[in-house]
Amino acid sequence: MDGEAPTEEQAVSGEAQSDLVEALAESTLEAQEEGDERGDDELSEEEANQAMDDGEQMDTDAMSQDELLNLAFLMALKKSVKDSKLPMLVSEFSANHLLPCRPVGTTLDVKKTSFKKIGKFLVAMADEKHIRLQDQKGTLSLMAINRKHPAYIGFRTSALTTERDLARAAESEEASTEGQQVRVVEAYRFSSAIRPLLPEGADLEQMWSTQEAKDVLKNYIEEHELVCPEDKSMVILNSTLCDTLYKHSKKELKSGAQQGSFLTHDSKKNVSMRFDKHLEMWHILEGGTKKSVWRKGGPAPILITEEKVKGHNITRIVGLETFGIVADALAADAKRLFACTTNVSELPGRNSTGKEIQAQGHVGNRLLEHIHEAYAVDRKYISVKKSGKKGK
Repeated sequence: MDGEAPTEEQAVSGEAQSDLVEALAESTLEAQEEGDERGDDELSEEEANQAMDDGEQMDTDAMSQDELLNLAFLMALKKSVKDSKLPMLVSEFSANHLLPCRPVGTTLDVKKTSFKKIGKFLVAMADEKHIRLQDQKGTLSLMAINRKHPAYIGFRTSALTTERDLARAAESEEASTEGQQVRVVEAYRFSSAIRPLLPEGADLEQMWSTQEAKDVLKNYIEEHELVCPEDKSMVILNSTLCDTLYKHSKKELKSGAQQGSFLTHDSKKNVSMRFDKHLEMWHILEGGTKKSVWRKGGPAPILITEEKVKGHNITRIVGLETFGIVADALAADAKRLFACTTNVSELPGRNSTGKEIQAQGHVGNRLLEHIHEAYAVDRKYISVKKSGKKGK
């Protein structure tokens, strides 16, 4: 990638970064040597990090703005940015990763560095093979991180605490006090029509897991030797199976040699599909603040809707309370991760206790993935849809 030649000041900053990495590497080496003296064959990275924590902390007060920028850059690469989130706009990288990774109590002003602009600094880092950038019509994007670069490998993140660490700790504490993660447990009940296939003594009111429900049909077929010897994918339909699964579907059966005759065999797939029609899904929510109660059907999903209102793209999110997600916490996540403005409001209705998040831009799919990863909500309980235009 083409870029401006580094100035003398920028070259000096590169040397400062090398000195910083070298100092960190020497600290780790000393910890490793101490491990060798006590008879350890090798010091793990965790032990090296702990040794640095127990030893001298990095002196950030004496650092120049160039040194702080280099430090925050390496910290962001190693501690904040995941490869799965790339490519990423440089503006997003700077606001959501690089600046929050500065040491606690420090102020990082890129304009006071020798680079003056974050773009020039990242171009210099790309020239040094730390990262790969792409310039598309003047817009820079971070495409890849070289995690095999010596500076990246030698950098130890535990030598200091960043502003990002404090922010995450505060958010975790808030989430733990305001909301509790909810786990969805699904189970099934059988309709009364399926009773002849159930094990002896089984109760129609009992709950069956997905696998237990499927095993009922499998065990019945095996116990009555109904697998067709000539074709293992076919099932012999005895009178009980016919009366139970095919009684209300005679019009769907194919005619045999004589008009009105019924099937004597059917595929395992078709038999299973007919069996599944007699399963009633139920669910219970575990881990929340409310009393756990079995309810028929599945839980109401989190609904994410992307709209265009008066020429502006917005994303609305409702239904978070079912899964114990605090709307204000998720709104803060979206603001930080997607660099967008957010607003939390009460849902209309006298008896409504839910809240709605409105986020700037169309960020539905990214919100889905964040809710899945951060709050352990199965993707099947999150719905993303696009709505038509509203307003002029």
